[in-house]
Amino acid sequence: MTEIRIDLGTSAAGAVIGAFVLYRDPEAWLRGDEGHTMVCRVEDEAFRRLDLRVLRTGEQLERVDPAFTRPIPLAFIMRDIDEAPLVADYPDLTPAAVAWLRQNSTTSAELEGGDA
Repeated sequence: MTEIRIDLGTSAAGAVIGAFVLYRDPEAWLRGDEGHTMVCRVEDEAFRRLDLRVLRTGEQLERVDPAFTRPIPLAFIMRDIDEAPLVADYPDLTPAAVAWLRQNSTTSAELEGGDA
């Protein structure tokens, strides 16, 4: 199994509304519960606390301490598209990436090395 490591840096204090973050429920983590860390989207920020929406379940988490959050870099989220080869029949290329590449490419002849 491939291990993915993300350097997330410091907490998401001052996070932008709409940003993606990892949130760790400190009490659940200390008890050893499963599901203690989740991907969320910042819904609001007030009084040095964050309101989050868990992406998987839609659950709302209110007044979360940002010390238990880490921003998820957009470069990580877009990595599969940014690093995708320009060959449409590559087996690991997702259909969304193929569609994006076709939509944003000038012509297929140029991709194949021909003249437009």
